[in-house]
Amino acid sequence: MKTLIYIMLSVFCLSCKGQNTQDSGKNKSTKEATLIDTISILPLKNKQYGSNNYKVLQLCNLDSEGYRNKSTSRIELTKNAKAVSSISLPIPDEEVKNFSVTKIAETTNGFEVAVNWGGGNNIYDVDFYFALRGSQFYLDEIKTGKYGADTEVTRTTKKINPPIPINKVKIIGYLE
Repeated sequence: MKTLIYIMLSVFCLSCKGQNTQDSGKNKSTKEATLIDTISILPLKNKQYGSNNYKVLQLCNLDSEGYRNKSTSRIELTKNAKAVSSISLPIPDEEVKNFSVTKIAETTNGFEVAVNWGGGNNIYDVDFYFALRGSQFYLDEIKTGKYGADTEVTRTTKKINPPIPINKVKIIGYLE
């Protein structure tokens, strides 16, 4: 039994060793550096970006024990390896029932962040479309789908006019 526990602890320690450590820009000692879990990375490759190296990251800070701190979940946009904006995500089951990011994908004009939430007879899919205009990304369009066990699927598309700069977007404000 002791051998099994030692093996499990060794595997856990080795798996945590590869976690990403980033400094928030303040002169912190290594002891105080924030551990960040990178959930997904989407490099944007369309020609419209020129020599700019854009990436869309889904991130979450880790607590002192290595568990995800769900209140720090976010989508971060980087340009040439520097963070240019961050979108906070709702806390699943505290702020929004069963909230999850289902997809982050490149589109012709930028990228899409798809989320879903709800449960029972009210399940929602919401797709946020961000487009590059000039040198900044803007929330350009939102597509919402609602479905459930006893309801018909309804889909709506809302063009955002004027578009909202990515650094001003609050996802929780667009969920019904």
